[in-house]
Amino acid sequence: YTTKGPVKGTGLGLATGYGIVKQAGGQVHVESEPGRGALFEVLLPRSTSTATASAPAVKQADPPRGRGTILLVEDDDSVRDFVGFVLRQQGYEVLDAEHGPRALEIARAHQGEIDLLISDVVMPHMGGFEVAEALRHSRPALRVLHISGYPGDGMTGAAAFLAKPFSRETLLERVGQLIA
Repeated sequence: YTTKGPVKGTGLGLATGYGIVKQAGGQVHVESEPGRGALFEVLLPRSTSTATASAPAVKQADPPRGRGTILLVEDDDSVRDFVGFVLRQQGYEVLDAEHGPRALEIARAHQGEIDLLISDVVMPHMGGFEVAEALRHSRPALRVLHISGYPGDGMTGAAAFLAKPFSRETLLERVGQLIA
């Protein structure tokens, strides 16, 4: 189910939410009636542990400042904005595109190196695997990180993969591993 038009994105909200609930051992029940809306009931397993006071969390050191250029291809504006913000804040140069054909245009126009491609797997116009393949013709050493809200869907061909949703820390850790 989606309220988005055919070229307005893939509507990954429900798939992502469902994936999170299933990973936690829960269930999702849906009731939907045309013209009346939908009701989503999320059932999560009860915890068997008792709450205990814990020591204050130790703040982890920030990851080292990033160096390099990243081409970010993501059709969901909010995800693209989040990832771009986090990477720029860390010091990376970010070239961002809302779909594959635009990413190819940006890559052709960019005179310098592109150290990493971060691309959503499922997008209109051109999927992430297609974008990576097209870019490797002109940039054979390009490293690629695929991201997706569909857990495990088609990821057997992905050398590096990050499942949505992900945290700032997880994103920076994964990018740091790929750009050494």
